[in-house]
Amino acid sequence: MEDDRWKETAGALSPMDVCDMLSTCLSSTYFVFNEVYYKQVYGTAMGSPVSAAIANMVMEDLEERTIPALLVQPRVWFRYVDDTFVICHSDEVGIIHEAINKTFSSINFTIEEEKNGALPFLDTLVARDPKGALKVTVYRKPTHTDRYLDFKSCHPMEHKRSVVHTLSKRARDLPSTFEDKMSEVDHLQNVLRANGYPDSLLPNRKTIRASPHNRLRPREQPKGWCVLPFVPGVSQRVGRILKSAGVRVSFTPVFTLRQALLRVKDKLPRKDRSGVVYVVPCGCGAEYVGETGRTLGQRITEHQKAFECNYPSRSAIAKHGLKEGHTPLWDRVDILGSTPNRNRRRVLEAWHTEETVTSITQEVVDLPVAFDPLLCKRSRHSVL
Repeated sequence: MEDDRWKETAGALSPMDVCDMLSTCLSSTYFVFNEVYYKQVYGTAMGSPVSAAIANMVMEDLEERTIPALLVQPRVWFRYVDDTFVICHSDEVGIIHEAINKTFSSINFTIEEEKNGALPFLDTLVARDPKGALKVTVYRKPTHTDRYLDFKSCHPMEHKRSVVHTLSKRARDLPSTFEDKMSEVDHLQNVLRANGYPDSLLPNRKTIRASPHNRLRPREQPKGWCVLPFVPGVSQRVGRILKSAGVRVSFTPVFTLRQALLRVKDKLPRKDRSGVVYVVPCGCGAEYVGETGRTLGQRITEHQKAFECNYPSRSAIAKHGLKEGHTPLWDRVDILGSTPNRNRRRVLEAWHTEETVTSITQEVVDLPVAFDPLLCKRSRHSVL
């Protein structure tokens, strides 16, 4: 809170104001499953930006209450969020475990003790030799398949280089002995070859031995940022043009296997979707294209009321219907696209308005002339 940026953006917000906002966020988590709405009454939502911070705060509170009051003190206590690495005498394990489980009735910790002088902790395996010295190596679960992003997959080269860089960095930083570092490098070479990577990209013993320092060169601050869908042969060219103009570009897959196979949330009814670009057909064959940040049902209800109550100034489709004596087809409203960003919705609105052969005119964003060759005017009336 002492940061200057905080003072500039927070303005007159007091700590109590921040606590009130946080309380609202934590008590307003709802979700729908099988068309039934639920409210989360305890804990924080998975994926919420505030969840990690709250988890750390709860664990810090638990440690401050529990550790000083223990009859026996652990020799080592390392924690990452809710995973804790503890070194204590074997006779003290049960005492410590019981004490931390009594702190909060709703939180119960499981325990895993060392086996054969070794204990996995996150991505590492901590082992001790007969003299009691500890060494660290890379740990892989028994279910690990050594499958990574295939080199032949439809992803930008930056993503594939990132796979090699991440695995190489782990091989350099995690193992505590030189022999284990070299063993990890040999393993990575075999694994990456099996995933189709050429030898020119593979890590080697020389690169792992090199110091990670002095590798990062100061980057010139870009004028802007841009995220583009990755289309081989097209996205790279557009990226080079933007890069020459000082815009940094990142690529994202157009369609992933997760999107094809996994639906973690119930599909919202059309009327309950928000941030959409929609089309309302008229009985005469004309179409009205609009956008809204609210739910589609709310916006269509406003159009209907403007038409039924004779308020043409409140709706372009109502004005058209009242003037021409036509009736909009409210039951054939369709969604053309969706995005929470209003500027993007307005561009989509302009695009679909230009595509419509018989569009009901309204004020929209002017598309650059560069879009003209891509436009193919057609009517969606027969589709709805």
